Amino acid sequence: MKTIKLHYTDMWGTFDPLAPSQIDRILRKHFHVVLTDQDPDYVICSVFGDGATRRRGVRLREHHLYPDAIKIMYSGENTLPDLNFCDYGIGFDHLVLGDRYQRVPLFAMNDGYQALLQPRAPLTRDDITSSVEFCNFTFTNNMAMPARDQFFHLLNDRKPVLSTGRHLRNSDALDLHQQQTGLDPQQAKTDFLARFKFTIAFENSSHPGYTTEKVMDPLVARSVPIYLGNPRIADDFNTAAFINGHDFPSLDALADEVMRIDADDAAYLAILNAPPLPPGQREEPHLCALERFLLQIFTPPKAEAQRRQRYGWIGRIDDEYSAYRRRRTRRWRWF
Repeated sequence: MKTIKLHYTDMWGTFDPLAPSQIDRILRKHFHVVLTDQDPDYVICSVFGDGATRRRGVRLREHHLYPDAIKIMYSGENTLPDLNFCDYGIGFDHLVLGDRYQRVPLFAMNDGYQALLQPRAPLTRDDITSSVEFCNFTFTNNMAMPARDQFFHLLNDRKPVLSTGRHLRNSDALDLHQQQTGLDPQQAKTDFLARFKFTIAFENSSHPGYTTEKVMDPLVARSVPIYLGNPRIADDFNTAAFINGHDFPSLDALADEVMRIDADDAAYLAILNAPPLPPGQREEPHLCALERFLLQIFTPPKAEAQRRQRYGWIGRIDDEYSAYRRRRTRRWRWF
């Protein structure tokens, strides 16, 4: 079994390289993985990190410390992987860039995706009793597209919506639920969403291909998502299983539709019981594609996997940034 020296850098704040992930599971199935930040052969990076250093007006991150590594950028955000600085990219956009790019939307990296592949028993009127709460709004990011906050206020004016995230919070119910149950944050969220008929599931931004866990989490919990984000959401999910904001001329019309469905048990159950994935999908196409993509990077000798330009202006940025970081580290140690 081939040994690969791997390092993760510039990942989101809660990322734990030792925790199981879809990428980690795939790699460990085929290779002996050694995690190290000392001269790694492969670097998986994202768009986070301190971002404190700028050279020639370009925002540079820690992955530039490893100019000799094969770099795979996985954004996790609505950004294109920069193939000038990385050999390969994993992102949201529907692109064909030879063997250098693979679309793997964020929701497919979540374990909840596997749950949606399993058959589900239909729910009945007895399952939607008066104890089921109306709708929740659970977000942290206050820099999302304005439509998300606007819709919250429009729907909240019609019927109270519980906002349990750090943004626009009007209830501590989710925090209390997690404390009382002792569940991990993701399981506590899923368990909590199951209490609601509807979940506002707007993305941070609207862009073709950009589908995160926003729509998937309520589908797993059997709460009907009210979605706005990816105009091509039908590529990833069955639009009969949620209320698609792209089908309505305005946010007011979308809010009116939610209220209509809230008052019609038959219409609500039809959405709730619709298969969550596109018709006929019974496998994990995104994860199968991810496995093929990773194998064609990690299986051949390292030299054969190199794709990005190593010389010219791009190469100089890598080299200069690495030298800058070494000088800065020595200065810190001197003081």
